This record gives sequence, C-alpha cells and structure tokens, in this order.
Amino acid sequence: MKYAELHIDHDPKVTGIKYGYSPGFFSPSFRKLNPKIDEFIFGEDIQNYKKGIIPDFDLSLHGLELDPPAKHTDFIGIMGPFRGFVISTKVKELIAKFHLPPHRFYPVTFHQKNRKTKQVQEVIGYWWLYFTMETGEKNINFAESEFYYERKYLDYKPVINTYEDYMQITDKVGKAMSAKKLVFNSNFDQQQDLWGTCYLSNTNYISPRLYEAFIENKITGYQIFMPCCKLIATV
Repeated sequence: MKYAELHIDHDPKVTGIKYGYSPGFFSPSFRKLNPKIDEFIFGEDIQNYKKGIIPDFDLSLHGLELDPPAKHTDFIGIMGPFRGFVISTKVKELIAKFHLPPHRFYPVTFHQKNRKTKQVQEVIGYWWLYFTMETGEKNINFAESEFYYERKYLDYKPVINTYEDYMQITDKVGKAMSAKKLVFNSNFDQQQDLWGTCYLSNTNYISPRLYEAFIENKITGYQIFMPCCKLIATV
C-alpha cells in the first residue's frame, strides 16, 4: 500500500489562528488539576507515552484550552509534545471503520473564551485518538533501511543492522536518527490505514482509502503530503 503523511493543517484560513500555531494547549491550571496526565505526557520518563502504550489509568482531557479565534475543525492541533490526534466525533465514527493499530479514543472538551463577552464556552464533541507507534523493533529491516547521518553520529561510525544497533546509537548521541528509507519485513501489517513512528521519522501515515474517505466526508483541519521517508515493504 502506498502511504502519505498525515499532518494537522495550520493554515490560518482553516484554523482561524494567526502565525500558524496550534489552537489547543495544556494550560498550567489543567496540568495542575490532572497530575497523572501531566506526568504521563510531560514527565521525565515519557517513553511509554512516546510509544503510544495505553496507560493503566483513565484519561479524560476535560478543560483543554482553545484559543478564542479558533475554528471548530474536525482535526484540532495541540501545542506541545502531543501524540495522536484530537478529532471530532464525525472523524471518530468514520475512522473506527478502518484498520488501525492498537488504540483508544479518550473524550476531549475544550474551554474557549469569547473575545467580546469574556465568557468561557465549553466545546464538546471531540476525542483524543491515541495509538501505538511503530518503533521498528519487530517490523523494520534495519540492515536494508537508510538513515540521515548528521555529523554527531559520524564520531561513532555507526553500523546499523538491528533495532538494538539503532537504539544503542540513539542512547549514545541522545537523539534518534531519522530514516530516509524504511524497509519493512513480513511482520509489518500492510493493511493498516493509519500508523505512526516513534523514533524513525516521528511522522503519521495514512492509506489512500482512508484519505479518500476524508475527502468524501469533507473532513477539515488536516493536510496530506507525500512522505519524505521512502517506505518499502518486503515479504
């Protein structure tokens, strides 16, 4: 299957927000009232969060801040190290019909202040789609894949034939290497309609059939790009 990259659309004409930044964010008050969520997403040990591992406690993102001029698009961008997507109920019902990696839908409500009256409106009908990310540990052929070697990596003269080689260099340098070509082995589920990588490209990918469904249903707030990283499947 030929995948494309799925991104949040930051065009001010689409979002209503100038300068192209995300309209949603975790306010200090939200983080203080939700210490478990705060630790899970922003804590020192956030590897489980980065990998999309489902936590052992309930997540309810009630009271995320939404900038006053923000439009209520089907995809809403969230500032910070956010994984997954905040989507409307319309997208949730649509995407649930497709083949996804292990995932959960968590309820989201926004607090959005009216610029004129200063009253806070509660915006409902949104969900956090949080899903397991591809690490490459079982599904990537590292020996045949290719990576961008920045100068800092060359000091280690890395030879990457396995996932362990890749993670060893990542730990030494303190930054994961981005892939310019990912070669999948036979373990990879090529029928997935949405998936993302944890380290390898930090990108989410969408299938043509899901993209077509977005177009047919006039979904808003997202962008599609041809992948920067070449994706090759082998059996």
